[in-house]
Amino acid sequence: MNKMVRKVASVVGFCGALWAAEGLNRFGGLVAAFGGEDTPFYIAFLLIAVAAAGVFILSLFKDVPSPLKWVICVGLFGSAGLVLMGPALPVNEQILFGLTVAALATFALPTSNKKKESVVTITKDQEKPTNAQAK
Repeated sequence: MNKMVRKVASVVGFCGALWAAEGLNRFGGLVAAFGGEDTPFYIAFLLIAVAAAGVFILSLFKDVPSPLKWVICVGLFGSAGLVLMGPALPVNEQILFGLTVAALATFALPTSNKKKESVVTITKDQEKPTNAQAK
């Protein structure tokens, strides 16, 4: 994928994560004001969205480790799935849209594709001779 497309996807993902974080902040405050027991869940979703925004900003300047990319992706999709269980308020549409956009944008995050080399590398010259070659 083109580098510029990845940067645009990172900016779109950043905006989606911030949009979801803003909605989660409002909704979490509403739930907390009425003494809801679900407040820790919404705080966790908010922290996942803020962490995703940080990863999207980081991806503009350097490659993101692949495990971090997939942890963020699973966290965002999981948060979006659990928000579906919440009450039907207009702010939930904002939260779902932001989390989904950010989660889909994680697929375009640039990852470090360093080829891992093993410690022991056997080339053709170093192979052991077979019995037929030894005679």
